[in-house]
Amino acid sequence: MLRLVVILITCLILMNLAKALAVGLILLAFLVKKKLGHMDRAKWEAYFVKVQGKGIIVRGVLLVFLSMGLMAGAGFWVFGLLKVSYPGVLSMVLFCVGMGGLLIRGFVHRKLLMEKLERICFEDEKEKESVYL
Repeated sequence: MLRLVVILITCLILMNLAKALAVGLILLAFLVKKKLGHMDRAKWEAYFVKVQGKGIIVRGVLLVFLSMGLMAGAGFWVFGLLKVSYPGVLSMVLFCVGMGGLLIRGFVHRKLLMEKLERICFEDEKEKESVYL
């Protein structure tokens, strides 16, 4: 019973670390885009208009996919240290549960997410329209 609790706590910790790593990767991606593209306000606006909301979501999901993969690899190592039977299977379960949870939450809250992204991407255009009206 104690071993099961340790495995569950380890999975929860790894999933939360994967979320934190995903946020870090997303911020790093924006930083790299800023440095390589010499981005200013106008370039950022053009970028967000070009990729739209779904493009941003796809990029974010890919980075979350990468972070969950890294944490599944770390899980394989941690489960091996804990001498758990079948650490590879547990790592794959951890990956599938993490990605499944992300996809389910994304599907349930997709309208809210798209509204927020549209508000961010087109905020200035709405302000400009209201000034001209």
